[in-house]
Amino acid sequence: MPRPDELPRPAGEADPLTWLLDRDEYPKVLIWDRDRDEWAAGAGAADAIVAPDGATTGEIERALAARAAAENDDDPGWIGGLRFTPARAASATWRAFGAGFWIRPRSWWTRRDGVDHTGSCAERIELTPPDCVALNGEEPEVYVERVRAALSELEGSELEKIVVSRCVQRAGGIDVGTTLRKMAHNEPGGTIYWIALDAEQGFLGATPETLYRRRGVGVETEALAATSGPEQAAGAALLADDKSRREHNYVRDAIVDALRPVADSIDAATVPELHRMARLQHLRTPIRARLRHGSPLLSRLHPTPAVCGTPYAAAEAAIARLERHDRGLYAGAVGWFHRDCESIYVALRGARYSRDACVAFLGAGVVRGSVPELELQELDLKAQALFASLAPAASGVTR
Repeated sequence: MPRPDELPRPAGEADPLTWLLDRDEYPKVLIWDRDRDEWAAGAGAADAIVAPDGATTGEIERALAARAAAENDDDPGWIGGLRFTPARAASATWRAFGAGFWIRPRSWWTRRDGVDHTGSCAERIELTPPDCVALNGEEPEVYVERVRAALSELEGSELEKIVVSRCVQRAGGIDVGTTLRKMAHNEPGGTIYWIALDAEQGFLGATPETLYRRRGVGVETEALAATSGPEQAAGAALLADDKSRREHNYVRDAIVDALRPVADSIDAATVPELHRMARLQHLRTPIRARLRHGSPLLSRLHPTPAVCGTPYAAAEAAIARLERHDRGLYAGAVGWFHRDCESIYVALRGARYSRDACVAFLGAGVVRGSVPELELQELDLKAQALFASLAPAASGVTR
């Protein structure tokens, strides 16, 4: 692989979003960690993995790991996203993203572990232009009935939790650059992600949840589940609420159980803390582990009960029966792979956008004792947080 040509590092107070918006080439990808001290930004495709329908998470992960292993320190790695259920056929809304959409960019600016890497390369591949798609949402009462149906699924079954999602349409194009800038400002506790297929279509969001960060054999992950408004009293009530603690503990226990076969040590807090964002807060349990070797983690940890339910197979089957829409990359995984290190995030609080509309995807965990109307209220809080950052475009989508 030829060595990259060095690009001038952006001067002054430039950030990866500003740098990426100044690039003319598509596709574009951005992962900007919630602490704003790590990122991967890239434009154009020197190479790509657009996985076909039916590809498994394990197959996609092995392809990424093999290619990432060939990267040099200054190389960009592979940046992109994975569907919630890669093995299921994609709808027209998500077909252009495949079962997984990952690129090795032609030009890049990354920062990992405090070190900046900028570069470009001559290789170029042309990806198939995406079709124009209609983006549609659903009414609130549809979601309430879906939660009622989920509660019926829980009764008398092995299921403990089902995460039920909803899609909400907002008509009109968005100014993508302004939207991402507002997300970075409005959600200081959220990782910014953006996958732009071209100048008109893509997927973006600000997620509170890290799936995992791996450096060699060291792993940082977290259980993040249960939601309230931002008020201090709401946070105290969340910590004390039995239903919320049960919902959260399913996630924590599942992550620990998934890591146990491949870890020499695991350190997980026994009592959750609050993860505060601007308009919401969540229960969070930080988890650290030391692996015995470089075991694959994406297929081991995705999806967690935070986005699917428990037990996994039964919850995923229930979601397929209950939800009319295709989740696509929503509740999937976004991030980047590099040699011997990965930073992967859960694609929450996201919106699929086109020239004329965008659709937000939101979900809530349903357990025994859940109240459908309260679950809808939780989704309304999440929608308000997301819509507060969506900036309308004067005409269609602007970059």
